[in-house]
Amino acid sequence: MYSTKVIGERIRRLRKKKAWSQARLAEEIGVSENFIGYLERAEKSGTLETLEKLAIALDTSLSELLFMSEKLGKNENPEILIEIVDKLSDRSIEIQKAALLTVDALLSVDPQK
Repeated sequence: MYSTKVIGERIRRLRKKKAWSQARLAEEIGVSENFIGYLERAEKSGTLETLEKLAIALDTSLSELLFMSEKLGKNENPEILIEIVDKLSDRSIEIQKAALLTVDALLSVDPQK
């Protein structure tokens, strides 16, 4: 099941990464500024067509928006995980692998593992 909360947070982060206002994003995809706010706050959900337009405008893929939602929707507070993914997504594969090794090392000593 896809989480509208995670999709909304992802849309907000990607929009801010482009330094766009809600009005600019709304204009890009042909919806109202209010509707972008509703999506970001998870007060409404978009159609598949709208989500696809958002993905294109935000330079991502629809599958990435939905995949992030499915994986992170199980987490009560996914914002930190979304931020980690966002920060690593623009880095080299070597940096991503180093980050994964660091996470593995941290989890190996975490008693809540």
